[in-house]
Parts: sequence; C-alpha cells; structure tokens
Amino acid sequence: MEWSYSSLSTGQQCWEKFRRRYIEGERRPPNARMARGKATDKVANESHIRQMRGREERGLAALIEDLPSPEEAGDMAATEFDAVAASGLWETPDDLEVGPSVARGRAKDDAVALSRLYVASVAPEVDPVAVQHKTTIKLPHTDVGLVGVVDLIDGARGLEVVADNKTTDKSPSAGLADVSDQLTMYSLLRLAEVGRMPDKVRLDYLVRTPSGTERHVRLESKRTAAHLRALVDRLNTAVELVSKGVFPPTNSTDWSCDPRWCEYFNDCRYTAGRR
Repeated sequence: MEWSYSSLSTGQQCWEKFRRRYIEGERRPPNARMARGKATDKVANESHIRQMRGREERGLAALIEDLPSPEEAGDMAATEFDAVAASGLWETPDDLEVGPSVARGRAKDDAVALSRLYVASVAPEVDPVAVQHKTTIKLPHTDVGLVGVVDLIDGARGLEVVADNKTTDKSPSAGLADVSDQLTMYSLLRLAEVGRMPDKVRLDYLVRTPSGTERHVRLESKRTAAHLRALVDRLNTAVELVSKGVFPPTNSTDWSCDPRWCEYFNDCRYTAGRR
C-alpha cells in the first residue's frame, strides 16, 4: 500500500481505526467540522490558482487583483459546504446535543467567515508556486510508497515555504509547527522531488471562536535531516506492524477514543463496555 501522513497518523492514533479505514476500506462520511475545513480549503485553492494564472500574464499585481472578493469567497465556501454535506455527515455527540441542523448551520457559517478572512488577510501575502501539489515516491531500499498532497508551496520573499491550512475554534499551541509530522512528511517528499528541503514549513490556522471572534494564526518552523530520519523510522515501524497483521487499539483513556472524535466508536469491539 501507499502510505500518507493521514494513514500514518491514523495508525499512530489507533491501529484498529487504521485497519477499518485503510485495510477494510470502511470509509465514513465527514462530520460538520470536517466539511468546514473542506469548504475553506476549496476557497484557498481557488484563490491561489487565480493568483498563479494572473501572475503569469500580468506579474505581481495579480497576486492581489485576481483574488476573489470576501463576498465571492463566502459564496464559494457556502456552495462547497453544501456539496460536501449533500452526501450526508457523520453526527458527533456534540452535534446531536445541539441538533444536527444547528451544528451544520454553525459549521457552514464558520466556513463562510473563515474563507472571507483567508482572502482578505492570508492570500494577499502569498506568491503561490504550486497548489494541491501531489508527490509520490518510493523510500530507498524498501517497497514502501509514500504519497502526499501539499496544500500550498509559497514562494513569497524568495523563500520556498511548504504550508498547510487548518480551521479551528480555538487558538493553536505555539509549538505545533515544530512537532508536526505532516510538515516533516511534506519536507521529505519535497526533498525527494527537487533535491532540497523547503526553507520553511508553516501552518496557517484560521480561528473562529464560538463567540464569533476571527483571527489568523501563523506558525512557522524548519526541518532538518534528523526530523526526516525520525519520520522514516516511524514509517518503517508502521509498515512492519501492518505486515504482521497486528492492529492494537489505542488506550481507552486516550482523548481520541471518544465518540466525538472517532467515527468507529459506536460499533468498535473495543469500546463495547463504554457505550
């Protein structure tokens, strides 16, 4: 199988969840929070594609002139959210508590507001080199395939920065970019593809609190060869575990083993006594 950040992180969180999702193919629909992220990503991607096309034709001025207006960005987000939700959403206990329609409405409002924030405050500072850039490699001396899709490769100020967008309802911890395996994996893929790691890695958090306060939080970091070696060791261990057919569940006290965060909780054999 091809490994990605998503499959590795799922396994590290819970190998039983990994088994059901990636071995058995039991895919579940996204929840409202995930639909919010998908809608906001869609707007960000479209914004940067317009910037790239315009820059080719007219230069740097297009990086701002060709962006969607906040109003258009909000409309795009609403349309995308509805498209994602049309096939059904996984309802978490929190969603059921407030009511699925209320939860969905809040998530859609968040997607609209955060997309407006993105085109007004984040995208104008970006000089996109590539958007939704997919890279597939094979790790040396192994049969392990690795695939990743980078949200954005930003070339502003003469630096190459690998960036990923996140949506959330609270401010992120300051050191998240320093410890992100996702950014390390993207750096590894970039090294394999072009022969050098990016100058920086970045997480762009779009925050909208329950009270409606909005802000953009940017977390930057760098990667070294030591980061890459540690990630490859993680991958090799994961591959060995899967090859042996060993899929242990996470600890029952772990935050992720909860119906709010795991779509398999309600029909998982390891949680039967807790339902």
